Order: sequence, then structure tokens, then C-alpha cells
Amino acid sequence: IGLDVRRQLGFPIIQHKPVSTLKVLRRFIKTNRAMGKKTSEELASLPEVTDERVIMGQRMLELLLTSCYQVQPTLFPILICTMADTSLKYGINASACDAFTTFGILLSGAFGNPRRGRELGKAAELIFAKHTRMISRSTFGCQGFIYHWSSPLRESLNPLFDGYKAGLKIMDTESSALCLGFHVAHTFYAGRPLKTDAVAKLINLHIEFHHPNIHSEMFLHLYLLAVKKIKNMDLEENERDFDDVRILAIEDNNLPLQRYVESLQIEIKVYFGKWDEARDMLLQTTRDVREVLLGLHAGVRFTFFESLISLKAAQSSSGSTRRKWKRRGVKAMKLISRWKNKGNVNIIQCLHLLEAELSVLKGRNEKAEECFESAIGVASERGFLQDKALCHQLFSAYFQHRGNDDMRVYHMEQAIKCYREWGASAVAEQLSPVITAASSAPPTVIGAPCASARGERMLASSTPPRAST
Repeated sequence: IGLDVRRQLGFPIIQHKPVSTLKVLRRFIKTNRAMGKKTSEELASLPEVTDERVIMGQRMLELLLTSCYQVQPTLFPILICTMADTSLKYGINASACDAFTTFGILLSGAFGNPRRGRELGKAAELIFAKHTRMISRSTFGCQGFIYHWSSPLRESLNPLFDGYKAGLKIMDTESSALCLGFHVAHTFYAGRPLKTDAVAKLINLHIEFHHPNIHSEMFLHLYLLAVKKIKNMDLEENERDFDDVRILAIEDNNLPLQRYVESLQIEIKVYFGKWDEARDMLLQTTRDVREVLLGLHAGVRFTFFESLISLKAAQSSSGSTRRKWKRRGVKAMKLISRWKNKGNVNIIQCLHLLEAELSVLKGRNEKAEECFESAIGVASERGFLQDKALCHQLFSAYFQHRGNDDMRVYHMEQAIKCYREWGASAVAEQLSPVITAASSAPPTVIGAPCASARGERMLASSTPPRAST
């Protein structure tokens, strides 16, 4: 309907169909050239648009963005560029917040320019200071999609919660819901302690909040569900599990929600040491995760776990299968390295851990130990409790394979301690028997079948196979 309204207003026709990557690239280059090197202050100082036809056309695009992102992701960049071009040509109003925020999302997430993306986000913030109806909407755009590429993730938590409250005040329930959803998601990813009372507060907010649609409700629900899984909290009667949310997303053709489910499930399986299941799910997951989760930290986390699982699968394989998994792991690892070099401070420990596992695969034990230690140090310094726990867990597995029982036990104890500090009591409980059980059992190869419950527990220690020399 929105596209038809724009057509009736006399604007060029935008067809509701998939758009090729080449067309998206051409349109982005054109808009980026028009944007030039304008600073956030210069963009926010553009004259106010006065043409009612233009204002209505921009408003239609603003309303289309969220639904387009869910059902037609390839059209999303075209709408963004159209909004940005219109703001540059005719002037700015409240809708320009969306124009510059979403263009900043493209710059940061798709085209690897987080510094410039941040400048566009700041322009949106300057504009919504004059157009308060956009404050919540621009907050989830900047804090959820842009700033995490160059700032610590935990710095987004307070602004997102403020955006949630601001949205409630102005009755922008859709943006308020997304601010709350990103607040919960970033709380999970930032590795802050998931204290029971804090989780209970978020669950109560979720229950009491009148979601504008089922999709924003399920986005928030997924992360609270993930917290319940790692804390071993019982689900309420008739509460949706991951599979229920996936079915709902498929029925409604909501691609982002589907990819959220898949990426979260893969991450949780790794924490619980279910490497075979994580590998199988990775094989079933389509390769469009990063495209669908454009600009989101969830897409970054998926890339990290894609690389880690692939490298672990290569360690337990041989021949062409080993080479295939190694190629996939290294390809994803290069993306992590590129993002780190562009200023992403939230993935440094992830890159060190991947370098450690790649060194194990190559049989470079001294290099592997250096990288494990670096990963633990950075995770500790930056407060990523879940990553610190995982690093200790995998370092313990490394020493188990090397036959160093003292170091194996030490790092497993540290892993359990970190998981407990994070709040992942269910993971810690599963790992606890590994401390005593592993000392009397032969090394377990990741991906090998287990003959007993003890064998299942042993998989949690993520033991790497012998590296070839």
C-alpha cells in the first residue's frame, strides 16, 4: 500500500520484488557520492522540507522500512537510499532521522565503514532533538545497529532502556518494543552477570508490555528464552520454545526472526558442548544469515560461532571434509579480523580464540597457547564473562589432549567459575563432572559418538583431536 501511495504522489515506482546485489551496489554508490563528506552537523543543518507531497512520501517510506526488513530484505537498501536521496534534495524533517540512521546501518554493517556510519547516526540524534517523535526509533537504530561496531556493547544498554521508556511516553510502542528487545539482546551478548532478580525484572517487563505485534514480542522472548536455557529455568505452561518461534517465523515469512532463532540455538549448543548438534545445525542454516541480520551484533556472533564450529569440525575430520571445514572456518575468521581492524572492540577476544583453534588445527601448539591466553586476558579485561568461560573451557580441552591434567583441571575450574558468574548455572552444572571424570577417561574427539552419559558430558570439554604435523 505504501508503495502505491508513493506512486500516486508522483514519485518513481519502486517494485515489491527481490533486488539484485549489483543494483543495490549501484544505488548505494550513487547515494554515497551525493552524501559526500558532510558531517553530522552539516546534515542536521539542512533546510526543513516544506513540500507536503515530499513529507508524505518520506512518511510512507518510514512506515515501510520495518516490514520490508522482515519480508523483503533485498529491497531494504533501496528504500534507505531513496529516503536519503530525498532528504538531501528536498530537505530534512522527522523522517530524515530514519534516512540517516538506516544509511549509517548500511555503511557500518554492509560496507565496512563504521566510522562514517557513526557520523550518520549522530546526525540522526541531532535531528530527533528537534523532532521528539523519532527519539525511540532512532535510538534502537543507532544503538542496535551502528554503535556496537566501534563502541563497547555494554555502553548501549542504558540508552536503549531510556529509548524504551521514551517510546512508551510518546506511544511509539513499536520502537519502544525494539529498544527493549535490543536492551535484552545486548545484555545477553555483553557478558554481564545475568542475575536472577535482573532477569526477573526483564521477564516482567516483557509480560506487562503490550507489544504492537507478535514479531517484536518473539524477538524479545527469544533472548529471555536463551537466558532461561543457560540458567536452567523452567518454561511457563504454554510458553513458546525455540522450535515454536521458528515455526511461527516460517509461517509468517519473517526471515530475521528465523535467523535469530538459528544463531541463538547454535551459540547455546556450543556452551553446552554439543558440538555435533551445533555442526549439523550450521549445515542446515542458510548462508544468508549475515545478509538478513544486517548490521546487528547477532550477525557478528553468528560469524564467530560459524568459524569456531567449522574449525572444530575440521579438527575431527580428514581429507576433503577437513579442507572444506577449514576453508569455511578461515573465511568467517577473516570477516572477524576485518571487523576488528575497522575498530570493533567487542570481538577481539573472539579473534584470539579462533586463532588459537586454527593453530591447534595446524599443530602449532606454542602459538595456540599464546592465543588462548590472549583471548582469556582480553575477555577478562573487557568483561565478556561468557567468552572468558568458553576460552577456559576450550583451553582445558587443549590440555586434556596434551596430557597435562593439572592445567586441564585448572582451566575447567575457571570455566565453571566464569559460567556461574555469568549466570549460566545449567552450563556450569554440566561441566562440573568433567573435572573428575576426564582424568580417568581417554581424550574425546569432537564429533565422535558417545557410548554413555559420561561421554555426553565429556563433549562439553570440547577436546580437540590431534593436530597433524
